Amino acid sequence: MPALFHHLVVESDRYDAVILSPYLFWTTVTGATVVPERTIVMPCLHDEPYARLDVLRPVLRDVARLWFLSEPEHRLAHEITTLPPHEVTGAGVNVPASYDPEGFRERHGLERPFVLFAGRRERGKGWDWLLSAFHFAIRQYRLPFDLVTTGVSPAGAPPDLSGRVHDLGFLDDAEIPDAFAAATAYVQPSTNESFSRTIMESWLAGTPVLAAAGSDVLRWHCDRSGGGLTFADEFELAQCLSFLASAPHEAASLAKAGREYVLANYQWSVVLETMEADVRELTCASS
Repeated sequence: MPALFHHLVVESDRYDAVILSPYLFWTTVTGATVVPERTIVMPCLHDEPYARLDVLRPVLRDVARLWFLSEPEHRLAHEITTLPPHEVTGAGVNVPASYDPEGFRERHGLERPFVLFAGRRERGKGWDWLLSAFHFAIRQYRLPFDLVTTGVSPAGAPPDLSGRVHDLGFLDDAEIPDAFAAATAYVQPSTNESFSRTIMESWLAGTPVLAAAGSDVLRWHCDRSGGGLTFADEFELAQCLSFLASAPHEAASLAKAGREYVLANYQWSVVLETMEADVRELTCASS
């Protein structure tokens, strides 16, 4: 990483623009000081204590441009400091050519319907809460679902969930779309999100989303798309799961709306058009 910074110091005149992300990393904090007049930062901002540290404020305030992934992230940045010119660009998401949900279930021995969690199994991403809330839901409401998880760090399922939580570990990229397609729903319990690529992958796979209401970003996506339900506590998560079990056709309608939302807003062609126009504007202003 120091070598990258030194390269930028020596070779910065070769570049029309320098794009750095996310806001919290050393490469962004230091890199943004080299040619701030030609630097674009994609902050991937969360409402967390780090975002309000004085040492990080110049990363948002003193560069040429900012690119935000969602409107709530954009609003949060305005609360923190005065901003340079900026755009809500979103992020590009690849659209798989096909899905194999039945093959995925067979390969991994998944016999019951399941809800999926994909990502870091950490307290900050809501994993511990989800384990507890899922346990409550299947115990109190006798729901038919298992919980399948893929990602890094140990799943740490409690013993009394034996047989109902399946940790598939870190899957190959080719398997990820099939995991989303095979799920009855994708559960996103994290409140620390600036975009949430996984809910986009779920909607593209034709799978509805259950999302934490405590995240302004997740709630914004669900409200705009009509593709997901939000929950504020374990009781509401249980009600969402009960809905999936009792109303599969309505759940499929949610997923269809979500897929249309992603295709309309977050294909690479759409996102890159906004980004490239902003880079051209910056280049013209710098020349």
